[in-house]
Amino acid sequence: MRKIALPSSYRIFPTRHASTPLGTGPGDSRFCDRTSGFTVLYATPDFATAFIEVVVRDRFTRAKTREILLKEVTTRSYSRISSGSRKMLSLLDLRRYGCSRLGAPTDAVNARNNAAGRALCRDIHTHHGAVDGILFASRLTGEDV
Repeated sequence: MRKIALPSSYRIFPTRHASTPLGTGPGDSRFCDRTSGFTVLYATPDFATAFIEVVVRDRFTRAKTREILLKEVTTRSYSRISSGSRKMLSLLDLRRYGCSRLGAPTDAVNARNNAAGRALCRDIHTHHGAVDGILFASRLTGEDV
């Protein structure tokens, strides 16, 4: 566990939620599913990683054409967020050998299938209320998320 201030980070979200850029709702992701009983806010200091994580994903794998429709960009907004230097967050660091030190499967942060990450976060949410979030490296770019 690390106590850090969230650095200036980007998050990309549907424009229909632009009035609440820090809002979250039920959804399926690496660390959460619609039935988890909690929500997750994803942010990264690297804008390209935010774009790839949200828009590109794995869509170009074995694809002959690499196109993103204009609508997929124009229906999204981004915001820059930070916790400020006075607000320290308790973040579980799963970068590099973090999963091994914790005894968690590396699939929690590295697999294309999200089952291990969702199971890990259900356990964290249920048993470790002092954890504010998770630091991990994007499996798509290797940058911090």
